[in-house]
Order: sequence, then structure tokens, then C-alpha cells
Amino acid sequence: MVYVFYNPLSNNKQGEKVFSKVKSLLSNEECSAINVLEINDIKTCLTKPCESDKLVICGGDGTLHHFVNDIYNAFGSPDSIKAELLYYPSGSGNDFMHDVA
Repeated sequence: MVYVFYNPLSNNKQGEKVFSKVKSLLSNEECSAINVLEINDIKTCLTKPCESDKLVICGGDGTLHHFVNDIYNAFGSPDSIKAELLYYPSGSGNDFMHDVA
């Protein structure tokens, strides 16, 4: 299972289109869309996936910043997340991706 975390407000409110694009790229895998603005309990949300699952974070620097901080606030470290964690840059600002690419 691939859990795709997307921000509908990212990239000037183009987040839904980005999710559709990511889903088409993962056409051979079962996908679950998770709107990051609707997450009430990040810890429960991130401990559900198992080691064979993937978590894809879609968005720009703002989405990534909030997501990373939520992980550290909930767990203290990303080591508690068993699934593979991936990033799909799709915001209007992608400085993080430019720095690591």
C-alpha cells in the first residue's frame, strides 16, 4: 500500500491534481490519499503503515516543514515510522529539493 499525503493548498491550490499525477505514476500499486489538512492524530496516522508500505509526502517547503515538525513532535525521531518515507516536490517553493538534488 502507498499512502500519499498531499496538501490541497500547495502549489497555488493544485494539490488535488498533484495527487492524481502521483497516483498515475504508481498505477501498479494500491494508493490511499490522505489530505494533510484533515489529519487529527499524526502519530496514529503514521504508525498504521507497515514496513512493506510507502509514505509519499506531496507538497512544497511549507508542507514538508509542517510534516517533519509533526513527526518530531509525535515521535521524537522518524525511526518509529516503519514504512519507507518518500517526498514528491510539488509546491510553488521547493528549496529543500533543490538543496538535496
